[in-house]
Amino acid sequence: MNQPIFRTSSLAAVARCALALSACALWSSHAAAAAFRIDFYVGAMTGSVDTSDWDGDGIVDYSGLFTSDTAGSVTSFDVTIGSERYDLLDTSAFPGAPKYTEPSAFWPIGWIRGFVFDEAFAGPGDTVTVLQMDSFGIGDGQGGFKFYGGWALSPCTQGDWCGGGPYQGSYTITELNAVPAPASLPLVALGLLAALRRRTG
Repeated sequence: MNQPIFRTSSLAAVARCALALSACALWSSHAAAAAFRIDFYVGAMTGSVDTSDWDGDGIVDYSGLFTSDTAGSVTSFDVTIGSERYDLLDTSAFPGAPKYTEPSAFWPIGWIRGFVFDEAFAGPGDTVTVLQMDSFGIGDGQGGFKFYGGWALSPCTQGDWCGGGPYQGSYTITELNAVPAPASLPLVALGLLAALRRRTG
């Protein structure tokens, strides 16, 4: 009489384990800060676009690293374009800190919107160069879109809106510390559940 109760309770325990692992995987996929590499391509948008960079040469012109927290705020950034190092995310005078957005079904590339400074403002009216980043879609001529991150070096004056510089190229983002294992934990648990059912059936 005790054996069926043991089997039922075992099934329930594994089911609870599967649910817990599922919740853990969901939490871990969004709760941990992540590190990324960002590769910049120089080029102008001309003709058809069928590669990851506008000029189509496949050459990474500049590269750097950034980190993002669970809210999508970029917490560190470091890339040198030309001779200027862009690593200041924010100032008290201008809130230029960028935000990182993960890929989704609606916009299938990771991208950054915002500005990264090469230097802080010296005072009211001072103008500095900022690295401006955004994303956009370009029609592919077949009713669909190709998605790109765009960047430019733009002037920014303290106290005024900044931007307006011509986009100088595109960028791609690669996650460096992606850990897909947690997402497979619920599958393992469900596999255990199926095996246990076969044994108790």
